[in-house]
Amino acid sequence: MKQHLITGLYLIVGLINFTPLMGVLGQDQLSALYQIPEQPKDMLLLLQHRAVLFGIIGGFIMLSAFQPKHRPTASIMGLTSMLSFILLYHLLEPLNSSLTKVYWIDVIASGMLIVAANLSAQEKPLAE
Repeated sequence: MKQHLITGLYLIVGLINFTPLMGVLGQDQLSALYQIPEQPKDMLLLLQHRAVLFGIIGGFIMLSAFQPKHRPTASIMGLTSMLSFILLYHLLEPLNSSLTKVYWIDVIASGMLIVAANLSAQEKPLAE
């Protein structure tokens, strides 16, 4: 039962981090995700690249749900990403309500990932 909880937590957190990948498809998807106005092409490029990086992080976290040896690295990657957003949010005080929603999602997902990482660390290593 504990193993199913750990797997489920890693899958949920991975999916949360993977979802912004749809922003790579363009301005309409980025606007839907973050309620931001149309961006110049250089800013669009940066936001799309950011979406790809989230896809990599989310995909790796989901992979770690089924390959426990990757969980420490996936946990560090995920927490670094989400906690840095939380810190920047506090430093920059964004006004966009969609970014506030992202903030709370990251707070909750960070908590879930901390729980999953702690539970996973308590498990006996599986023979590979």
